[in-house]
Parts: sequence; C-alpha cells; structure tokens
Amino acid sequence: VSTEVAGFAVGAAYQSSSALEAPKSSGDTWGLSAMFDAGVAKLGADYSSSNLKGNDADQINLVAVMPIDSTTKVAVGLARIDEDIQDTVIEWYANVTYKLPAQKNVSFFAEIADTDKNNVNIGYLAGMRLQF
Repeated sequence: VSTEVAGFAVGAAYQSSSALEAPKSSGDTWGLSAMFDAGVAKLGADYSSSNLKGNDADQINLVAVMPIDSTTKVAVGLARIDEDIQDTVIEWYANVTYKLPAQKNVSFFAEIADTDKNNVNIGYLAGMRLQF
C-alpha cells in the first residue's frame, strides 16, 4: 500500500511465502518506505526485514534522484544489509535514465554498483524500457 501526502510518498508492504517442496525457503518479509520531493531532488529511504530460509535479514536503503532536464534523471543510492549468515554488507549504486523526447514510453538506462565485500567486482548494466 502507498499514498502521497504533502510532498511525501509513503508505503508499506508485507509478503508471506510458503514453499511446499522446500519448507526452509518459506518466510515473511515486510518493509516501510518514504520519498520526499524536495524540488531539486527526490530523497528516499526504506527499511525491510525478512526471515527466509531461517535467515533473519534487515536492509536499509537511501536514495537521491535528481532530474538533469526533462528527459534525463540521475540516481545515487546506498544500502546496508545485515544478515544472520554473513557480515554486514554496504552497497552503493549510481544510475542514469534517459527518456526519448518523441517517445514518452521508451527510455534507456545504465547503472554501476559495488559493495564492500571481498572478492566482488564492480557491477554494471544497461538496458531499454518500454511501457505499454
């Protein structure tokens, strides 16, 4: 569920999964989120907690989304993931999205991300999105 109030978008989610063939992969996840439109940027945060496969995990995400012009926006984000089965992980990402001016339902995006885990390389992706 989500709603917008006075420049804030707030939301909450709950999910329960049950795997018949693999009961240890069953569990619950819930989360809360908020995004504020500050005019020059949208600033957001969310928190989620899950217990899947017997592993308790909590995650906090922060994001800032800045429009460059009417067709282009840039986002930067940071995540902290605390799990029972591994050390705390810090991740970051930056991405850019370009919406075609003549085709409002077509956009292109590129992202780069990394983590503080050992033996993990920087990740990157690029793609195209079509909305119908």
